[in-house]
This record gives sequence, structure tokens and C-alpha cells, in this order.
Amino acid sequence: MKTIAKTFLPVLLAVLCANEAAKAKQTDASNRRARVNVLFLVVDDLNDWVGCLGGHPQAKTPNIDKLAKKGVLFEHAYCAAPLCNPSRTSVMTGLRPSTTGIYRPHLSWYVPKKYFDMHPIDKVRLPAYLENDLDDVPPRGHAMAGQSFGIIKRRGQWKNAVQGYLAASSFADACVGRVLDALEQSKYRDDTIVVLWGDHGYHIGEKNHFAKSALWQQTTHTPLIIYAPDDLPSGAPANRSRIGRIDPKAPDGNIKEWNPPFRGPRRLHVAPDGIVWVPGFGSGVFGKFDPKTEKWTVYDLPDADNQIPYALNVDPKGYVWICGTGNDTLNRFDPKTERLVVFRLPTRVSYTREIEFDSAGNVWTSTSGPARHMERAYGSIIKLEVLGDDGNDGGQRLVGYVPRPEDLTYEQPRVVNYKDSPNGTLLARIDHNELPKAYRSGKQHQVYVDRRLAGLSPRQRARIGRLWAEKRKADPDMPNAGHSFVKIMEHVAENEKSQQKTGGQPQQ
Repeated sequence: MKTIAKTFLPVLLAVLCANEAAKAKQTDASNRRARVNVLFLVVDDLNDWVGCLGGHPQAKTPNIDKLAKKGVLFEHAYCAAPLCNPSRTSVMTGLRPSTTGIYRPHLSWYVPKKYFDMHPIDKVRLPAYLENDLDDVPPRGHAMAGQSFGIIKRRGQWKNAVQGYLAASSFADACVGRVLDALEQSKYRDDTIVVLWGDHGYHIGEKNHFAKSALWQQTTHTPLIIYAPDDLPSGAPANRSRIGRIDPKAPDGNIKEWNPPFRGPRRLHVAPDGIVWVPGFGSGVFGKFDPKTEKWTVYDLPDADNQIPYALNVDPKGYVWICGTGNDTLNRFDPKTERLVVFRLPTRVSYTREIEFDSAGNVWTSTSGPARHMERAYGSIIKLEVLGDDGNDGGQRLVGYVPRPEDLTYEQPRVVNYKDSPNGTLLARIDHNELPKAYRSGKQHQVYVDRRLAGLSPRQRARIGRLWAEKRKADPDMPNAGHSFVKIMEHVAENEKSQQKTGGQPQQ
């Protein structure tokens, strides 16, 4: 009889096979079946603590990782509801979770001891944790966090909970592997689509919360992998910043993709000359791409750190119009002269979403809403009538460039008003620090942060929490919060070690 040990992670592996292949006679092996099978694998309560997502450095999920390498991994998949039944029924019925009305609790679950042995308790790493993480959260957030984690932590069971979750994840992975091995050895392996997903995530102490039923990242982020033989590229992470081209005349679409040298490509436009113009939402730039030479040229918008270009279009005269910027303007760029003319909108708006032109040469855009920072508090349609043509004399000249990733505008320090911050001078200095080379090497953000925090003392972590709270209060619209947090963490780790050794009090 196998030894069984209790775990905190309910493991439910639901395997649904549908649409057995049609029994049509086929003589040509290259012909696909008229109908295909779908193998639907649902792993209960599985967050991003799997190897391919890097949620925890000690996750051991070789079978799920192998499937991700074969298929398409959706790195930013989120559940419809952070609770089992409403999430599952929403996926299976296509209805909103609130419409299904099914909310049932779980019983306890168990995992074979061998999977606990894969994660020795003395080597288990705790997830990133800030003691004061809920200080800036309203009362409803505290209620959402609940009391369970506090009890677990006070009774010294946090490491056991982490071990249990890692063990259960490895056990679930083994179950997935057993099913996939059986498929591989069956006659259906070449005409079966495999879909693996988690119904929701799980907290193991982050945000002072344990389990599910919350709206934070750890509870809503889930694995999603799709493998379709011969139909999807293998080993391709989805949700990356890319643009693509599809040839409708080719049987397989002849899909080709390119990665822009900036983040957040949004609603692009192909000009009559074949040049592709792409706005860089969240990076304050826009770029042009020549598919023939595969060369990028990037232009910074004025005050690029505060700009969020959402969409663009090319008018009949060849001007590129950019909208969505954060300073209540529309921007017109002349590719021939590289001059940018800024047109101020009549009122404060949220973000303009589209650019269109009429036969009279007028420019039309729409604003999103409602939003409290909009002057009229609701969306609207705006027509811009351009009086005359500034030609080469108007606006300012932009200089195009091909940047390295570390030199992009969203990586640069921003001027922030720290007037009311106790540590304002220090935070301003930290803003100008470089990101560490190890962080830039391509490792995932959360993996790097978890490993770094694990080596710090409780006092250093508390210090990071205080500085981070001040940073968020003084600069709520920071363009890349992850980078700002890493800079603060690195400063404390490297420059405030002596306070831990001497027993001196850290700064307020």
C-alpha cells in the first residue's frame, strides 16, 4: 500500500476526450481525418508554479514543460473566475461565471509521499512576501485576503504549505504525463489536439492570502497550453510583443512574425508603399518597419516617458497620425521630413482610440470613457479640421534610430515629484540606477525577485516595503513598476547591509 500524505493543494485532473476520429477509409497517410479528437486536461488550483512559467524556482513539472515546448504556451492567461466551479462552467458553457451560478467548496485532497520527497522541507524556498503588503489596500481588500494565512504563519506551517503545493503540482504533472504518454502510443496521436489549462491560480502567502477567491495576480494567472499537430508552431510562447503577416493565398497562411524593438505594439497600419507603422503603447515611441529589408526605425514622441500611443493611421497625403497619447493631443508625422506637429485637443480626454479621415481632409478620433479624469467624464467623438498645411516649417524634427532593448525610452529615469516623501532624495537617486545585468539577461521578473528576496533579512524586506509604498504614492503612474521595484530591492540589498549587521535602525 502506497504511503499517502496530506497536501494543501486540491489536485483534480479532468480528462475529457471528444470527437473520436471519423472512421472514413484513408489510403493516403498525408490526408488529415475529417474530424479530430480534442484531449482536454484541466488541472485544479494550478497557478504559475510550473517550470515553463517560472512562478517558483523549485517547481518540477517536466511533462507540462514538455507539452509547452511542443505547443503554444499562453504566458498571460487569466481565469474567468478565481474559484473552481464558476471558472470551469464558464469555460464549458461560454457564459459569464456569474450567470452559471455554481459556487461549491472543496474537500481535502491527498498526494503520494514520493512527491513530497521531491521537495525536501529544509530546502523549500518561500515565495516573495512583504509584511506590509496590504497597507495601501482598502478594507474590501483586507477582507479578500482573509485570516487563513495569518494562522498558518503563526503556527509555523508556511513552509509545509509551500512544500505541499509543490508536491501536488509535481503529482498533477505526473498524471498529465501518464495521459500524454498513452496518447503518444495510441493511433490517435497525429489527429488529436491537446489543451491543458488551470481553472484558477492559488496564493501561498503572497498578499497575506492563502488559497483562491481573490482578484490578485497569483489567484488569476493560470497555465494555458494548446498543441495541435502540424497546425501550430512548436515551442512558441504567445502574448509576446510581435507583429505578423498572413498570406491568404497560401494554403497554410505562410505566417511570418517579427519582434519590434519596443514594447506594446498596438493598432498598426500598412501604408500604400508597404511600410508598416506601429505605435508602441506603454513605451512612448512609434516605429516603421520595412518587410523587404526587415529593418526597424523608431521615433520617440516628445515627453516620451509620459506618452502611450495606442493607434495610428496614414492619411492620403502620406502623413502618419498617432493617437492615444497621454497629454490630450493628436500627433502628425511627416515621414519625408521626419517632422512632428502636435495638435492640442479642445478638452481633457482619456485616451483617443482610433484615427480616420474623411474626403474633405478632416481627422476624426474617438475618446474612451467614462473616466473621472476626463473633463466631461464621458467619451466623445472629435473632428479636427486642419487649416492650411505647415509643410516643412511646422513642428519639430524627430531623429529615427534602432535602439538596443536596454536603451529604450521606457527604461530611462523619469522626473518624479518626491516633495512629500520622507525618502524622496534617496528614491530620486535610485530611479537613476541601472538595472542589474542578471535581471536583464532574460530571466523572468518574478523568478528573479523571488530569488533575490529569499537571500535578504526580514529587516531588509521591511525596508523595501516602506520604500516601495513611498514610490507608489509619489509616482502612481510609473510606466514600468517591475523595474522600479527591482531598483529599490537592489539598492537595499547592496547598500544597506551594514545596518543589518550593526543593529542600527534603517531609515524611515
